[in-house]
Amino acid sequence: MSIWTHVNGNIRFDGIEYNNLPKVDDYDTPRGSEGPLEYHYQIVGTGFVMANLTIWGDLRDYDDVEEIIDWIKNITKNALVRSGVIEINAENRDSKILMYYGDYEWEIEQTKKEQL
Repeated sequence: MSIWTHVNGNIRFDGIEYNNLPKVDDYDTPRGSEGPLEYHYQIVGTGFVMANLTIWGDLRDYDDVEEIIDWIKNITKNALVRSGVIEINAENRDSKILMYYGDYEWEIEQTKKEQL
């Protein structure tokens, strides 16, 4: 039986520095046996919020939640992030929700399976 890890989230980038958008391709995207996480940039303005990076995917035969967390931290480490929320749910484990709190810091909120 396969283990699946489900990921869904969005990161909003500040528009003060247009060239500050991270190139996600520069980092090793977490990948299951049927492919990697998907992502898409959407340019939404030229003001404080300039772009959204949507991340989603269902990774088969993959349960390295910490690798996903490190990947997200790496792609945002030098970027001006306005806000971000990413949910990571590895089957048969507690879900983790990453929330961006400013100053280049992500914090992990853990949700018990029973609460879902």
